[in-house]
Amino acid sequence: MPEQNTRSQSPEELFNQAISLHEQGSLQDAISLYQELLIHFPSAVLLHQNIALAFSDSGNYQTAHNHFQKAAELSPEEPSVQFSLAYSYKNIGELQQAAEIYQSLLQSDEAQPEILYNLGNCYKDLGNNESAISSYRKVLSLVPNHKSAINNLAFMLHKENQLEDAIDCYKLLLEIDSENISARYILSVLTGSDEIDCPPDTYIQEVFDSYSDHYDKSLVKDLEYCVPDKILSAFNSLGLTTRFSDVLDLGCGSGLAAETLSHLCLHFTGVDLSSKMLGLASDKNIYKELYCSPIEEFLANSDKQYDLLLAADVFAYFGSLKNVFRKARLAAHGKSIFSFSAEVNETYGYSVRKSGRFAHSVDYIEKSLQAAGWKSIYTEETGIRKERGEWINGVVVVAIPAV
Repeated sequence: MPEQNTRSQSPEELFNQAISLHEQGSLQDAISLYQELLIHFPSAVLLHQNIALAFSDSGNYQTAHNHFQKAAELSPEEPSVQFSLAYSYKNIGELQQAAEIYQSLLQSDEAQPEILYNLGNCYKDLGNNESAISSYRKVLSLVPNHKSAINNLAFMLHKENQLEDAIDCYKLLLEIDSENISARYILSVLTGSDEIDCPPDTYIQEVFDSYSDHYDKSLVKDLEYCVPDKILSAFNSLGLTTRFSDVLDLGCGSGLAAETLSHLCLHFTGVDLSSKMLGLASDKNIYKELYCSPIEEFLANSDKQYDLLLAADVFAYFGSLKNVFRKARLAAHGKSIFSFSAEVNETYGYSVRKSGRFAHSVDYIEKSLQAAGWKSIYTEETGIRKERGEWINGVVVVAIPAV
């Protein structure tokens, strides 16, 4: 609570002070003042709206939602209140409820680009791709240079394999935002205009930050991602049942691999480019340490040797594997284990797919391991996840230092 004596201030002064504190980022102090005011004015819609925004900015989405709901109960006919409630439903993962409110708001006036845009986002996250595309197109019919709508439309068209339309959208996006690294990368992938060796770090970060709200559900339930289970099965086949003391989880994401292997490991260190994914990993209370860093940079700067190095669904974001395998070897001792997955390419070497992910041939992986001082002891070609309902062929590898 701010040190200033609030008893000598009028409600209007307290309210203005709370707004000022909120704008300055002093969220808890702002919340305390809003709470004091709500004791005296429990039916003030604006107070519930403002304290909800403060809770939302602090990451407490459920408490924020409770206040947005109260504001909606007090003022059910006010469109701005309903808009905030819909956005709040999306924040707590109740996407269908959010979509229904946005749809209701559009009944009186369909020419509302921000409502259409937010509705499109709900459809996108619900997996209703056609409706998402339709919503974004409606936004652009009203606001042709709506950058976020163009970006999301390009993404959805790409996802739906409508590649020519996706290319047009990415070109339009670059006309508006010439510094958009991710758009330039995907456009290069789709047009084959540049030789590509690896995605930019910015692209990887943005992809996983955008997935963070529903990553585990999307990957495990929708795409049937199974690499951690495949790695565990490989360990069981090899009789690797002794607990590993120090484990380095490269590209750890939300911690799916660590969850699956936690009974075999004592101390996990996680590395990832996405701060939002690291937040999800931290919430699982599995990791001893977490670092936001490019993988090769972390390995180059590490002076520690780990008993187990994991890289589950990581090398789809690498072209050449030689350097990262070599750096991983430097982070391993003579009895370490290195286990990873990769998407499989039938022709020797590696290539970037239209998805923006890389695939590698098994022979190339084997030779890159050997060149870096590793020896594979287990290699299984298998489906590792689905894309548009079809299994992506991949490989799960377990390697040890070559003698």
